[in-house]
Amino acid sequence: MSPNEQQEEELEALDAIFEDDECYEKISETEFSYKITPEGESGKNVKIDFKWGENYPEEAPEFGLESFYNTHLTDATKECILEFLANQAEENLGDPMIYTLIEGVKDNIDDLTKYQKERPTIVKEPVEVKEKKVKEKKEQLTKRQKARATNKLVDGELPRGHNWVSLISHLSQTGGAP
Repeated sequence: MSPNEQQEEELEALDAIFEDDECYEKISETEFSYKITPEGESGKNVKIDFKWGENYPEEAPEFGLESFYNTHLTDATKECILEFLANQAEENLGDPMIYTLIEGVKDNIDDLTKYQKERPTIVKEPVEVKEKKVKEKKEQLTKRQKARATNKLVDGELPRGHNWVSLISHLSQTGGAP
């Protein structure tokens, strides 16, 4: 069987196997990526990019961890995963191997990420919010209310400013002329 026929068969197989898998992404006919996310362990997520050449599976595919998704991985962890993939690819030369490589990393993710440091959990302390003091506004009296208050004065004295003229009212009536 020629390499092209084997590639077509593996492409069909991968599409069938990972049809509903959100972790599998087919970028092109020769490029794929797969996200491996162990349950409950956020620091061990890995996204592997695969690309095969014209002579695949007679030659190993290219694989990488350069994705932004892998920025949390330490260099030692990346090196360990890439070394594991290279060894697995060498053992499976001549056979379709993308699925085998993915499953191999899934099965050995704990060993491959043993150099990975756990992410520190950040505990946020509650922040006290200071309440803004709201000034209480004095009740604004109408002219009528002011007149009644003036009439209620006991000793007949008028309050300070009883005959003041509102500057705005005065200017609006006179047109601002002196």
